[in-house]
Amino acid sequence: MRRTATILLVALSASVAACAPEDPYSADRGDRGARQDEQLRRAQAGGDELTPPAVASDSAPPYAGVRAGEDPERVLRDFCAQWANWSYRTIGRQQRRLAELSTDQLADTLAPTSSQRGLDTTLARDRFAVRGAVVAINLEPGATRRRALCVTREEELEQGRDPLGDGVHRVYFARLARSANRWSVAAWQPQP
Repeated sequence: MRRTATILLVALSASVAACAPEDPYSADRGDRGARQDEQLRRAQAGGDELTPPAVASDSAPPYAGVRAGEDPERVLRDFCAQWANWSYRTIGRQQRRLAELSTDQLADTLAPTSSQRGLDTTLARDRFAVRGAVVAINLEPGATRRRALCVTREEELEQGRDPLGDGVHRVYFARLARSANRWSVAAWQPQP
């Protein structure tokens, strides 16, 4: 009986030792310890202490750029999609893309907005972003000028989250102009 009790005691001791937590202060933790430290640091930070890691993929919608100029509907759709999708990290790129799709006059009008937003540190502090999808477009016919309408569904995000949990529909009036075999957005008016 003593022999069986001794064997059970040894087996129980071995299993308890195998399940014992790792000493967090041991010097030879290696990569596993570094990963655990980083996970613990992120879990403890929780709020604004840590900026979330950059998104690996580009969240902006597909962009044809200068090639879009051949088709007025494509120009309008690309402009509307770029307008409705940006973050504090991508606002400079988004403004450059809007300028590529615009006439020189509209690009000049949008330029001060770009520099003003780029310098605004509150966008980065609040990790502000807008995500949207083009819901509908309407383009009137015309050889060199066309009036247009674009409707999006947009969500304003703070700290990577939509505080209200729902998006809103937004309407934009636009005017497209053709010059040198290329269509561009000549006017852009967000509606209240």
